[in-house]
Amino acid sequence: MPSSPDEIPAFLSSFDYQPEPPVDGKLLGIIELGYSGFNSFIVRMDNEDRWSLEKATYGKSGVGEGEVTFDQVFSQVEEFRTEMMKFGVKRNDINLVASSSALRDRKVVAIADRLRILNIGLITVNAVQEGNYALLATVPKEFASNSFMVDIGSGNTKISWTEGGEAKSVETYGSLYFQSGISDQEARIGIKEALATVPDENRSLCFMVGKIPFVLATATNNRNKRYTILESPEAYDFTEVQQKAGLNLYDALWQESTISYVFDWDSNFSIGVLMNVN
Repeated sequence: MPSSPDEIPAFLSSFDYQPEPPVDGKLLGIIELGYSGFNSFIVRMDNEDRWSLEKATYGKSGVGEGEVTFDQVFSQVEEFRTEMMKFGVKRNDINLVASSSALRDRKVVAIADRLRILNIGLITVNAVQEGNYALLATVPKEFASNSFMVDIGSGNTKISWTEGGEAKSVETYGSLYFQSGISDQEARIGIKEALATVPDENRSLCFMVGKIPFVLATATNNRNKRYTILESPEAYDFTEVQQKAGLNLYDALWQESTISYVFDWDSNFSIGVLMNVN
């Protein structure tokens, strides 16, 4: 594994980079209401925003299927909170965030309003902010100048990078694009147009998070390290409709000029939100 961007070889078979661990960090929790997932994450984070994932819990939100209800959300939030406090997280250090794609549902907006009435603060983000938070949590600072980040979610895909010291992000179709009548070709064009906004100098490495990259990484190995180098698109063969659609997006994203596509098992945009509020 190279110790700096200048030492990146023509191909990486593994990515053994180890982020600096937090020093005297405290436990923080965040609950994430997404388009398809309803998840919780406990991290240990210090004042320099160095973090380590201590526990992750994954579930389904029902937003994408139109089945989300206030009672279900409230009950799940309280369950997550109880589990986090048993783990050692203080109640005031537990945050709740809704993804940009989930917030497109009017039910989620109404649920957010009801939660606020109950003094349960819900952090809301748009797609650009979500992409920027994912970039912050995922791409190591040492690789910011030559890398970009892709978060392939169910409701949307965010492509982000650092340019002139500032985070940049664009949004395009997610892996459930077919539910909106979008064809495979239209989705591919959307990915390629978004990718075209990334400067050439930022395309050496691609860091990936999200549901579809998770599926790809799971098919690639059994997770014995934090990072997994994903294989080229033709190495994967899926039959489930969303996975096939996600593979189509990954194929459109793939370019030979990018050395490797690196999946981070621990990171997500919600941890970037925690870094922002910490």
